[in-house]
Amino acid sequence: MTWADDAVTCVDLDLDVVRSIDGSVFVDDADEFADNQHSLGYPSEVIAQARATAAAVQRAVEADEMPFNRAVAARWIAKLRISRDPAAE
Repeated sequence: MTWADDAVTCVDLDLDVVRSIDGSVFVDDADEFADNQHSLGYPSEVIAQARATAAAVQRAVEADEMPFNRAVAARWIAKLRISRDPAAE
């Protein structure tokens, strides 16, 4: 991520940590990450850091730690519902 004046630029490295409705937690899009490592030429340090970060986030989600806990998620979901339907307030 880089900051320049009032702009932030970052690259999505494909790895997503997902908590399913049944409560299971997994890292999604590892296949895209693997493909893009080669096609986009990710440096080895970036690959290692992305994997380590995804693993750390997965552990935090599984442990229901802030800011990845269910209470925070519920507040964001409620905000999204309101933004889609202001009558839901």
